[in-house]
Amino acid sequence: MAIVIGIDGGGTKTRGLMADETGRIYSYVTAGPSNPNAVSKEQLTKTIFHIFEQIKSEAPNEFNRVQVCYFGMAGIGEGKIKNALHEVTELVCEKFGLTYEINNDGLNALFAGTMGEPGMVLISGTGSIAYGYSKTENFYRVGGWGYLFDDLGSGYDLGKEALMAVLQAYDGRGEQTALTNLLLNYFKVDDVPSIVPVVFQSEQPRSTIAPLSQIVMKAYDNNDTVSQRLVEKMAFELSRIIKAMQKKLESDQTSYPVHLSGGMFSRTDVFIPLLKKHFNRNVQFIKLEHEPVVGAVVAALKSINVKVTESFKTKTNVL
Repeated sequence: MAIVIGIDGGGTKTRGLMADETGRIYSYVTAGPSNPNAVSKEQLTKTIFHIFEQIKSEAPNEFNRVQVCYFGMAGIGEGKIKNALHEVTELVCEKFGLTYEINNDGLNALFAGTMGEPGMVLISGTGSIAYGYSKTENFYRVGGWGYLFDDLGSGYDLGKEALMAVLQAYDGRGEQTALTNLLLNYFKVDDVPSIVPVVFQSEQPRSTIAPLSQIVMKAYDNNDTVSQRLVEKMAFELSRIIKAMQKKLESDQTSYPVHLSGGMFSRTDVFIPLLKKHFNRNVQFIKLEHEPVVGAVVAALKSINVKVTESFKTKTNVL
């Protein structure tokens, strides 16, 4: 029986899961953030050490049989330059005597959907990105180049569009919208110009803007025409990401299901029908059933050439 550890690290939480290929869970641990862009190296080290110490304390015998640990971490990036994450994971795994691999956290969400098989995942939360895995075992990404350049079809993008719509309506350049009163109430200000300094002076403007996407969805449900237009535009941008990934995967003949992950897809009732409008053939959209940390376990098993069993999907449901 192959026992592995999967780690899913992000800007808010870090999760660790020790399991085997049958889906039996020996330990499941949650800790603080581990994105090196969001926390200090000292805090990062403390978080990773805590996770491994906790996993070991919960199942020491199984921990000593771990064959490999897979880190799927936010903040790894696309380049080959090593950062604090590489240093910390090497330090921790050396102490615990573990072999490890490290990659971007997007692979976690991908394999949580495909269980290590070819396919794609579309992520739309604060940011947006798609990951794909081909039949020739190549990994691809589309989008996700950061809010300064990209993140179209994300919560941040939708929130930014809402602010633009309200400001343009105030100027007389755009259509009047229910978003105006909703944003005034949200920011607790008396007039539209007062929204601007609130956003600019916030510690993290991106984190201030992204939650506005939920206000747009509320206005969408109340038939606000501007909000409906913004949501439809968002679906269009997401469809472009999917189509670009389909080309990379050469899936014209074999249409892979599109696994959906991220906070925006809590509204699959809205986005799945809107996405389907942009495809001539029937594309299947599936909301991710497992936490991404389950995908990290799949990646760990895959790295030692072990496939998950049929029971893995049901037994590893840690949502």
